[in-house]
Amino acid sequence: MSASATVDGSDLVLSATADAPIGTTPGAVYVWGINTEGAGAPAPFASEGFGYVLFNNAITVNPATPAAGVTISGDTITDVIAISSLNNVVLSPEQFGISLWPVVDKGFTGFAEFVPGNGTFTPGVPEPASWALMILGFGGLGVVLRSRQKAVAEAA
Repeated sequence: MSASATVDGSDLVLSATADAPIGTTPGAVYVWGINTEGAGAPAPFASEGFGYVLFNNAITVNPATPAAGVTISGDTITDVIAISSLNNVVLSPEQFGISLWPVVDKGFTGFAEFVPGNGTFTPGVPEPASWALMILGFGGLGVVLRSRQKAVAEAA
């Protein structure tokens, strides 16, 4: 399983890809832990050896009854969350810590795995330097294509 998160304007887009089509395991839900506080967020699974899973918001997605903003396509589930709906937002969205755990049944024994492992990841947001590099690259590509067209026209 893999998971990703991106910031899209005022929304947080959470996406996970599983090893099998989403919704085929009876009773399975996907729980996203979102740390909007930083190091002060609780680590409720520390006693089970998962001390780096920090979160103060939990979003549960049930494939059997998907809520608004949830889309399921084959082995991928995506949830779009308004950042304004999250509690105690101290960090900027690009600094949120995100964790995901698929769950079947109740309690810690029902957790299939933590994604990614024993910790969290941060959402991906293109930095201004990345945008500038992409624009420069596309501009360079345009110059090359234009010069090739000119060379072909002169040869004809």
